[in-house]
Amino acid sequence: MNLFQRKLQHSDFKTSVALFRDLIIFFAILSYFSGWIYLNSYLSAFGLYLANLNVPFYYVFVFSSAPLFQLIYSPTWTDVLSLLVIIIFIFTCTAGYKMNLMAGCFAVALFFPVLLFIAFSTATATSKRHANYVQKGDGKCIHFFFTQDAMTNDDDPIPPTLLKANENHHLRLIWRTKNEVYAVNVKSRCDQKAPFVDTVTPTYRIPVSSFVFSEVIGNTSR
Repeated sequence: MNLFQRKLQHSDFKTSVALFRDLIIFFAILSYFSGWIYLNSYLSAFGLYLANLNVPFYYVFVFSSAPLFQLIYSPTWTDVLSLLVIIIFIFTCTAGYKMNLMAGCFAVALFFPVLLFIAFSTATATSKRHANYVQKGDGKCIHFFFTQDAMTNDDDPIPPTLLKANENHHLRLIWRTKNEVYAVNVKSRCDQKAPFVDTVTPTYRIPVSSFVFSEVIGNTSR
């Protein structure tokens, strides 16, 4: 192998490494964007905001899988079109990098806003579907066993509507953090569908310190 061939082979290797690096960075950005849109849209359906919940950074990446699973396991015609665009994008970028580095960069710049739009629409649609699933009473039913101090605290009393919903097993789990639990009153028991109502169902913030433990259907967490 002469010097020119060695340089050409080394150049191809560097191009391949650059392509692999750029694709990882690109899909990491796309994954975070998709996860953030999904979580923010899902929580906002219950009057909550992602920025106020101190959600760990890696949670956003974890929940980016929800729109992806929607694309794979329960796709609509729009989702199928989105998958075709993503496949075309990958082949276009790969071919562009092999032909010319600038051509690959141009392909990324061209399809980046398209994929952002696909990620945004898919994450939003998936979050609305999941939020509606909870609001209809199909989410995880949660029941609290409040402490005696919380029950008798006059300075920060537990809302009577929360106590009644908890007693009737009308609460569904929305989100849980280290310090608090968020639940929604869907006005139906665990084994029943939620009735159709025109008003927004109330969402409650329950501090972890206010209950002994919470019981979730199929799972008990202390």
